[in-house]
Amino acid sequence: MGVCLLFLKILVIDILSVSPQSFEHDPIQYPISQFQSLIPPFNYSLDTWIFRGSSINSRGTIPLTEPSTCSRKSVWSKLPNLAESWKLELDYISYNENENAPNADGMALWYLPPSFQDNYDSHQLTYGGPTGAFTGLLVVIDPYQGVGDRLIERNKDQSVVAVIYNEFPRTYNFRNEGVDEKLGGCLVTNRYNNRTETISTLALEYADNKLRVYHSNGSRLLETCDTVDVKLPLGYNFGVSAANGGIPGVFELISFKFYPSATSEKPKLPHKIDYTYILTGCLTLALILLTSSCILLWKKNREIKQLKNEDSYYAYYQEGNSGQPANVPQSAVMTRRARLPHYADPNLIEGKIQTSMNNFESQDGDEYDHLNFNR
Repeated sequence: MGVCLLFLKILVIDILSVSPQSFEHDPIQYPISQFQSLIPPFNYSLDTWIFRGSSINSRGTIPLTEPSTCSRKSVWSKLPNLAESWKLELDYISYNENENAPNADGMALWYLPPSFQDNYDSHQLTYGGPTGAFTGLLVVIDPYQGVGDRLIERNKDQSVVAVIYNEFPRTYNFRNEGVDEKLGGCLVTNRYNNRTETISTLALEYADNKLRVYHSNGSRLLETCDTVDVKLPLGYNFGVSAANGGIPGVFELISFKFYPSATSEKPKLPHKIDYTYILTGCLTLALILLTSSCILLWKKNREIKQLKNEDSYYAYYQEGNSGQPANVPQSAVMTRRARLPHYADPNLIEGKIQTSMNNFESQDGDEYDHLNFNR
């Protein structure tokens, strides 16, 4: 009885260990990093990603290859990963308009040190990624089967997913699809004749020195591809590339979502000068200066007009002794004198005052004449 229970317990553990695990994302424990992601309409990430030959098209996707042959493009994050545990989702489209032709060459997800960007040179045989030896993580999505006994067989709708990690610089063997270097992989379905109908998804989950790889398999549901033991360093940068050779395969990046652990250190964002605020400040300052100048000019003109009126006023009365001001019609002079008789002729005012004083003195003399004892 005890032997049966022990056997049953081992069987249950074995079944659970091989059962597929689903990719789960807790937004609280793993919040999305907008600046380390590429999400349409790409408002947050344009300044934190390097586009090497690639661009955003009118459909809101990033083509990494052209429908023509021999094209390769890539995108690279400028921000290093500082999270010891993280998750990511890569949505993409793989297709060939010719239903009977395979898709080639392939697509790759990279996790490389930032120094490789100093002398970056892409290559067709590394899926549009950096040429030569590299150090870091490479996850290959290869739909084209080459010639070799050790290669995994696939049909035109399938691709091989291979996980490769180089602790020290080493080149990728394109001919045998990295059979000697890969840590794990699987076979997935990601080729669809109608490119707008289904999107393929590659997902990675890293924690406790374990890398779990997931991929959609004909639907939006993610299935476990493989789990490998690997210790990934901090401070590396993610990138996505693709290339096609003699077969016009097309690969388009739909989105790249990165979820670092909530407790991880956040990378410093590159300093960016916001010219919008500078332009707004300059326009505001110019408007203030223009308004102040207009006010000062208005006050100055008002003072000048007031001075001119005062000068005309004094000139009018000063020229009144000679008859009338210069350049003034006779009718206007007569009208002014009729309205302002006291100010029209200053001599008249002085004459009246003098006459009044004489009359006053004369009256005083008559009134007090009897007190004059000298007479």
